[in-house]
Amino acid sequence: DDNLVRVWRFSNADQEWAFYDPRPEFEGKTSLEKSGAGDIVWIKVVVDQNFQGQTLVEGWNLIVLK
Repeated sequence: DDNLVRVWRFSNADQEWAFYDPRPEFEGKTSLEKSGAGDIVWIKVVVDQNFQGQTLVEGWNLIVLK
């Protein structure tokens, strides 16, 4: 659905931000190609949603991926 707005991740290893945005106008421009357990990410959603045993609330959420 259209609940996911954007994901940001900061890499301590290379000191760079990467993002993923599912909207068509960002196709080919997103820099977040993969993420894994232990990564800390900012996730923006439109409505509350359960994700990996956590509740993401409307707006920005700072979480650790499982």
